[in-house]
Amino acid sequence: MSNWQTPITTWGQAGKTVPVAGDFNRIEGNTQYLKDEIDSHKADFAILQQFMTTGGTANALTVDTGGEFNRQIDGNILPINPSLTNTGAATIAEDGHSPAAIKKYDIDADAYVDLEAGDIKKNNPIVLRWSVSNGFFALAPKGGGSNIKNIQYIERNWIIADGTVTSIPITPVDPNNSIIYLYTRPRDDRLNGQYGTVEFGGIPLGSEVILKRYKNLPYDSYAPDLLITIVEFKNVKSKQSGTVWFSTDDLVKTVSISAVDWSKSIISITFRGGYFSGNYDHTIATMFPSCKLISNNQLEFARRSAGTSNYKAQAYVNYEIIEFN
Repeated sequence: MSNWQTPITTWGQAGKTVPVAGDFNRIEGNTQYLKDEIDSHKADFAILQQFMTTGGTANALTVDTGGEFNRQIDGNILPINPSLTNTGAATIAEDGHSPAAIKKYDIDADAYVDLEAGDIKKNNPIVLRWSVSNGFFALAPKGGGSNIKNIQYIERNWIIADGTVTSIPITPVDPNNSIIYLYTRPRDDRLNGQYGTVEFGGIPLGSEVILKRYKNLPYDSYAPDLLITIVEFKNVKSKQSGTVWFSTDDLVKTVSISAVDWSKSIISITFRGGYFSGNYDHTIATMFPSCKLISNNQLEFARRSAGTSNYKAQAYVNYEIIEFN
């Protein structure tokens, strides 16, 4: 390989001579030197552009870089194509080195934390960045920042032949990370019997949704149009769910739950109720409940009074509350 030669930078100035053969030789030598330097680092560039398939296990990865990866360089990049999906905290060992942890950055905690199940997915290339000071690899952040994993929409009519219960198969979801919204368009001006609760069911749980209407209703032969929205989330800390029963005289119900962070939680409710006496419209008005957090560990459900004891309905309310990390 050629050696770098300091060029003369004063050509053409007063008292200086014009370039001679030695000067041009120097230029040619330096050009060759630069070419040799570039050629010697081609292998480095090739590694950065190639995602290397990992070996090992789901949580203890290995990879062969041909000895090219250098842990002495802070911020050095290690592009890999995982052969398995991780199930929890993970490590990686390159070229036979001792395993080093793989971490991800938690924006809320303002710190690097262990990986969770599914952060590394099979055949989904990722980039790891080496931190000399911390002694671990950091998973490069992904764009977007959405907590939504997937959304399913189901439009259909209630199946009359199924009576008060309807089962609908869905693309399986994790019910502990998912929430259901139900929108109903009645087919008749008498609304009783055309609203229902919805919950996860099936084997395994989360492979179908179960819709229920109130039993023994007049006009329950009408089939409302339904839009079911199933949202599966990532980064879920906890999910709580349950059912609240309203007797004919109940207007407000309070339910205790495990404490949650108000600013990181969402609620979904569905309901079904029954006509018992009086005018249809007034009775139905008593079925529609609302729900809100009144403290970090209490939910309040409320419905309006129809204004007279003759107009009453009973109702079930299903609730789901998800708290995010």
